[in-house]
Amino acid sequence: MINFPSDYFNLAQPVTGSDLMIWRVNLRGHGSSAYLEANFLHSFPATELCTTILSVSLSGDLLARLVYTSQFHSYIEVFDWRVSTALVHRRTVIFPKHTEKPYSVVLLPGRQLAFVHPKCHRV
Repeated sequence: MINFPSDYFNLAQPVTGSDLMIWRVNLRGHGSSAYLEANFLHSFPATELCTTILSVSLSGDLLARLVYTSQFHSYIEVFDWRVSTALVHRRTVIFPKHTEKPYSVVLLPGRQLAFVHPKCHRV
């Protein structure tokens, strides 16, 4: 969910039933007077009814989230968050095998994605 450059990082704020919001958090000052300052970068609606967001990962222009439906099915959405809007989402949807019940998703360097479930780690 956090991207770590030198003195700032981007943070994704997923809220079930609301917009996905991306913030840039900057470190200001030094030592004991240092503080964090958040600046809004982008948001877009990505709501799904009767779902739960279990995991979110942010890397560069990509935001991945693991979604479970009320019927206990799961899928992974990967958004290009810089160009996604209220009207158009640039995204890919991945449906894991029914035998795989992932509980975490992570974006890796090189635009790769990994997900973890109790019996296997898949890249």
